[in-house]
Amino acid sequence: MNRRRFRAVWATIPLLILALGCASAPPGPAPQAAPYPRIQASIAALQETIAYLEQAPDNFGGHKASALESCRSALQELRAALAYRATQDNH
Repeated sequence: MNRRRFRAVWATIPLLILALGCASAPPGPAPQAAPYPRIQASIAALQETIAYLEQAPDNFGGHKASALESCRSALQELRAALAYRATQDNH
């Protein structure tokens, strides 16, 4: 796999995690469910991915740092989205 393709694959990891979180969420709201359960699931998946990558002995062909940065950025954006919704939902 060439370097450009490998980077493209790593760059899509946060989006894939978000999609998996959306696909794995229950179809209907659970009683007393946290707001936006799919986003919460995606946050949890990103946290697990970050922990895994931080402990992984391999640097994945030099892409580990970039993958960690992308995951952390996605995590920050999802948290910011929830914070924004919290301010709007309380009005």
